Formats: sequence, C-alpha cells, structure tokens
Amino acid sequence: MQNTTTTTTTTANIRKATTMQKTTTRNEDKTITRRDWEMDGYTLTIITFANRSNRISISCPLDGPELRVDDFKEEPEVQVNWSAIGNVGGDMARDYAAKIVAAADIAETFQEIIDILN
Repeated sequence: MQNTTTTTTTTANIRKATTMQKTTTRNEDKTITRRDWEMDGYTLTIITFANRSNRISISCPLDGPELRVDDFKEEPEVQVNWSAIGNVGGDMARDYAAKIVAAADIAETFQEIIDILN
C-alpha cells in the first residue's frame, strides 16, 4: 500500500479528553483503504474494500484489558475482556479497576468510530 497520510486529532471522550493518532493508507488504485486509530496503547484498524465487507480488528497492550470486536456481526460491538485476576490485595484491585475503566472509555470511542464507518 502507498500514499500514507497521518494526522493527529483530539477527541472528547465521555470521561476525559485524550489524544488519538489516526493513519490512513490506500493502495495505488484506491480499492483498499486501511485506517488505524491509536489511543493509549490500543489500536483500532478498519480495512475497507471496494467489493466486500469491512475488516475490523483491535490490538491491545499486554498489561491491560483486551478489547474485542466481532466484525462478522451486522452491527459490530466493541467489548472489554480481562480474564480472572484471582485473589489480589486492595491496591492491586484498584489498579485493575482503573485499567478496566480506561479500557471501557476507549471501547466507547472505538465503538463510535465503527458506528460511523460501518
């Protein structure tokens, strides 16, 4: 793919304002477009094709909750997932809770983007 353009925009999230990096890449004949939005270690990727349905994926940091999206659904939904943490102390539990809240905010922002483009 060629013709890459990168822009930085600021978006207002429900709980806080944060900066999001957006990158758009198109192939030479402009039949495939890849858009990436990066926010706090999470990256939403939407690839649009001229003759088939969109592909949607989310990459996540290793030390936090996972965001998932089922792009085979008619209306894809971003979901937050974190496997069981087991027994932890209060400080660790608060740390996990804060990371889940932050991931939920990012999930809502990514959901808004998907809803607009899908």
